[in-house]
Amino acid sequence: MPLILYIDTSGAKSHSLLFDEHAIHAERLREEVNVHAKMLNVHIEEMLKEKNWAWQQIGAVMVMNGPGSYTGLRISLANAKGYCYALDIPLILISQFDLMRASISSDDSFSIFILKARENEFFVNYSEKGKEVNRIMTYEDLKQLVSTSKSILYSTDSSLADEFFRN
Repeated sequence: MPLILYIDTSGAKSHSLLFDEHAIHAERLREEVNVHAKMLNVHIEEMLKEKNWAWQQIGAVMVMNGPGSYTGLRISLANAKGYCYALDIPLILISQFDLMRASISSDDSFSIFILKARENEFFVNYSEKGKEVNRIMTYEDLKQLVSTSKSILYSTDSSLADEFFRN
């Protein structure tokens, strides 16, 4: 299987990987916030050079397409579309909520997935009457949703549970 280039600039930090069906072969995580445009191409070039691989060995580009920072998403998607066009390879889009949902084994109808958006705002994904719902909610709206449902909460931010349940 050819390599897949994974790009995630949806948050404050950027993350890129080169992987195939067997393993992750190279990875870059940029801890410095909001430097995606400046560092993304540098990181990809470093990973390819580190493994002595050529761009032509990449068979697809996978991008985290949200939810997240609008500017960050534009950066990763614009770069990915350029790579895919130049290399004539497919673009694969993946949602952070899809990844979260795939990582659990419980019934989706009793799960609420939460990601921090801005101050007092959250990206929220849950099922309502058999339909998947994606919304941006305030802290108060989220608290109301949680109080009226018997759902399990999931988040990628461990501090979010403390913040959410401190009252």
